[in-house]
Amino acid sequence: MPRAWRLDGDSAATTFYIMPAPGNIVRVCSTEFFNEQMDLVSRLNPSDPATEEALRIVGSLTQAVVPDRQGRFSLSPEIMEYGQLGKRVAFVGMWHFGRIMSEELWNKEGKNYGALLTLEQNIYKERQKQWQPRGS
Repeated sequence: MPRAWRLDGDSAATTFYIMPAPGNIVRVCSTEFFNEQMDLVSRLNPSDPATEEALRIVGSLTQAVVPDRQGRFSLSPEIMEYGQLGKRVAFVGMWHFGRIMSEELWNKEGKNYGALLTLEQNIYKERQKQWQPRGS
């Protein structure tokens, strides 16, 4: 994790979460973002089979990591397999999380900056709607 991406308040014990994202992308997020995601997940209907399957996948692949002084951390073999990650990967910073993707995926799809920006804007808008106080 590049030093520039870490906050001033981060310490040697700061935990980040590694979790699967759609399209064989691996998401790296702060504890705060992870907790926000868990709050949103708690509002989902767990009896829906598709939701239950997605939660099983995310739950089984998510891992907590603490980077060393150089910002390095290890990925589990399962998340490496999910992300189809080899020796060379792209670690792409977003506003509030990072993404790890295979070099092949980055070269094929990741450099479409316009599409990524549109996607992130849509996600942000959706998150803002979901964080509106209930009953408003």
